[in-house]
Amino acid sequence: MLRVRRRTNIISGLVVFFIALVLFLHRLDALDDGLYDLFLRSWPALLILTGLTVLLGSRIPFGKIFAFVLTVALVAVVSVFAFSSRADEQRDEYQEVISQPVDIGINLLTLRVQTLSTDVELVRRVDDSNVIQGEFVGSEESVITVEYVESEPDAQGIVVASFSLVEERQSAFPKLEALGRGTLRLEIPANIPLDVDFVGEAGNVSLNMDDLAIERLNVNLGNGDVVVALPEYDPVNTGDDDSLGTLAAHDGDITLIVPESLDARFDLQLGGSGRSPEYDAGMFNYLVGDVLESRTIESADFVVNYTVVSPHGVIRVQSPSGG
Repeated sequence: MLRVRRRTNIISGLVVFFIALVLFLHRLDALDDGLYDLFLRSWPALLILTGLTVLLGSRIPFGKIFAFVLTVALVAVVSVFAFSSRADEQRDEYQEVISQPVDIGINLLTLRVQTLSTDVELVRRVDDSNVIQGEFVGSEESVITVEYVESEPDAQGIVVASFSLVEERQSAFPKLEALGRGTLRLEIPANIPLDVDFVGEAGNVSLNMDDLAIERLNVNLGNGDVVVALPEYDPVNTGDDDSLGTLAAHDGDITLIVPESLDARFDLQLGGSGRSPEYDAGMFNYLVGDVLESRTIESADFVVNYTVVSPHGVIRVQSPSGG
């Protein structure tokens, strides 16, 4: 008796199971809205899968599996391209105004700023008011959390205030139409000693610290360019050999604007890139060990020290006039 072998299409079964699972999880509110949005945008891939299965299914070994893998790869490539192309678009659906008064008796203000894909500008207030003022403009997927705390006076009567601004995502997987870059601008009081710590995922960062009392400054940016204008200020609680912080642009250029009257020493970490720093040879000496040092450092009243990190970009050190 002739027996006919029954053929089963495992790929079709897996696709139907996956679709049913996604719909079931969505009905239970157990699926991230961003993932469900991607699922809805990807349904035309079923037509591609059907076409490839017809073309390849019986013509090459494991044709149906190959068609499935090729379709998944195509969806992945298109999704990555779509998300990356939208990532640099400026968004303005969400605005958050920041206005935080700072007590006039504060001895030190620690400023912590943490952002996602956001262009950031920190500047000195043009007036004498003790208010941290600014605005965030970005995507509805972003959430800004601001906290301000003042400590009790210690034994010496020192009072420290802590201001933090953190940008977070509402969901781990944002919707495509809500994806984009934000902007943040903060104006900082000029008459309070500052400890500034900035951490960002991506974006261009401009920190104009001119005429600010910077005790410490740390910058850690994942992707983008950094510009820092340093003030001519002698930190109170550090010596000439103490580091005031690390300025890092891990995947971008970093430019330091240094007043000609400020004596500085920069420990450069180039990450083996082999790129030489760009600097004014009339202001700095480039020493063995990748150290830039002011030419007048031996006669300086005070010296500021920073570690500068740019493994994939160019480090520039220039005067305010651009030299």
